[in-house]
Amino acid sequence: MAMLPFASSSFAADDGPIVNDYSNMGADYSGSDDSEAKSDSGKSDASAKATAKSSSGKSASSSGQASSGADGKPYKVNCDGDGACKVSDDVMLGYEKFGGHCSRCHGETAEGSTFAPSLVQRLKGMGQGRFTAAVAGGVTKLDSTTGMYQIMPAWANNEDVMNHVQQIWAFLKARSDGALPAGRPQAMDGGGKG
Repeated sequence: MAMLPFASSSFAADDGPIVNDYSNMGADYSGSDDSEAKSDSGKSDASAKATAKSSSGKSASSSGQASSGADGKPYKVNCDGDGACKVSDDVMLGYEKFGGHCSRCHGETAEGSTFAPSLVQRLKGMGQGRFTAAVAGGVTKLDSTTGMYQIMPAWANNEDVMNHVQQIWAFLKARSDGALPAGRPQAMDGGGKG
């Protein structure tokens, strides 16, 4: 089995794996985390990524990760006054992968459905490491208002999702931050890698 690109990435200290051992079925995994949380070595996620980039000589996007814009955000979005938005290649790919795998449950706009939460809202308090862990490992949560379990499947064995989880994150983060309205974006002229 080939090693997936996400398998070697490190999570922030508070981005521990989300475990579905079913012995604590009422566990709530929606806790917030800090997007600039410190890693085990004491460096912030951003500085750890910069260190990894400089030591490997490769950009983040060449290893399957979404690259950050100059402002440190994982997306690049340009919207005109009429609401038409152009996005980087990473965000466009994330939009497409989200539509192919995630929108069935979370809705085409990522604003949720009757049985899956709004990722636009969830990502307001969730860092990238926790998001990746939730996608890879799945989530089981008891809804105390209905008494029913919400179960998100684990996608760790789906290479089409896991090889593009950083791009899905970039798209969803742009939606969550309010930088990208609902609807199909357009790719930037000239590639727009960043």
